[in-house]
Amino acid sequence: MIEGIYLITLIGTLLVLVAAFSSLLAFRFGAPLLLLFLGIGLAAGVDGLGISFDNAGVAYFIGSLALAVILFDSGFGTSIQSFRQ
Repeated sequence: MIEGIYLITLIGTLLVLVAAFSSLLAFRFGAPLLLLFLGIGLAAGVDGLGISFDNAGVAYFIGSLALAVILFDSGFGTSIQSFRQ
């Protein structure tokens, strides 16, 4: 049981690190960051590394949490000047 949790944590950490370093690569070459994230997800999926995930409830929760973080970051980074327009 504990080994499974360690493996899930390791894979999740590696995917986050790859995503973080891919953002540096995307900014250097001018590629859309979302396109690289989709590519990482495809490479880590069933057809790539063989990671299968079939829990729709957890996927919905993670997607909703990611959307909330994206919206918060966008709102937090918006300048006051853009509100005045």
